Amino acid sequence: MAHAPSNEGSRSAGAGDPEGIVMTPLLVAGAPRSGTSWLQRLILAHPNCAGGQESHLLVLFDRLLAESRRKAAFARPHGPLGLITENRLLGLLRHVWAGSFKSILEEHPRATLLVEKTPDHIMHLELADRLLPDCRIVHLIRHPADVAASLVRASRKPWGRDWAPGSVEAATRRWVECVEAATEASRLGPGRFTTLRYEDLRSDPQPHLEALLDFAGIDSSPELVAKILEDDRSGDGAEIPLRGELGEGRLIEPADFGDGDPRPSLSGRDLRRCLEIAAPLMPGFGYDPTGHDRR
Repeated sequence: MAHAPSNEGSRSAGAGDPEGIVMTPLLVAGAPRSGTSWLQRLILAHPNCAGGQESHLLVLFDRLLAESRRKAAFARPHGPLGLITENRLLGLLRHVWAGSFKSILEEHPRATLLVEKTPDHIMHLELADRLLPDCRIVHLIRHPADVAASLVRASRKPWGRDWAPGSVEAATRRWVECVEAATEASRLGPGRFTTLRYEDLRSDPQPHLEALLDFAGIDSSPELVAKILEDDRSGDGAEIPLRGELGEGRLIEPADFGDGDPRPSLSGRDLRRCLEIAAPLMPGFGYDPTGHDRR
């Protein structure tokens, strides 16, 4: 990830402005099992960042809007759009968004940036642009073979069986859908949208994390980034808080939630099938569509 243009002069909120902070978040998104949880923890280790567990709010808001439009189109129309305009409904959803993060920000008076990580938000960035026109988005991308292998593995675990595709074909198509959506969202421009490769962050984290924090408009000094990375390596990194109906505490991931091996493997047959599906999109992100980088 190259250093993004400076965000100096952009409409970032400052500490003590919770309303401004919640409406100018950094959204971390990408195909599931691309390393977004790890990236979120790295960013939240920054003293000026705050965030919590995945909200999935854009997913839910988009469903509400789609169903509202569907009902409004009936021969006998009904639903919310028979009571208020869609713009008014969006305004109400902004209040839900802001209220959902209030307690997180109250606990972090130094925070100037809200970090919201929901991988599935990559499919809802058109709504993000309408709802949060000053948000910034980081798309974390990972090799499709590694994503497919990790998703299939997750589908066999109690914590993943309800959402993870159970076949390499379905998992790879999920990667394709997410990457196509991210490619469409790149129209927002380099000041609001950036893509970071998981492999680059793993192999050389210092410059890539510095560039990402610079993109987010917060302190990206080498000394601070080095401390964040050292704390992460030693197991002293940031914790993800839980609130609301889930109680008050910290998120404890299942013991086998991480991949362990940063490059989970596929059989030769499964790798070939994955590459057949993903190949058209791979070169644009520096991946070899022939699979030589996985042999």
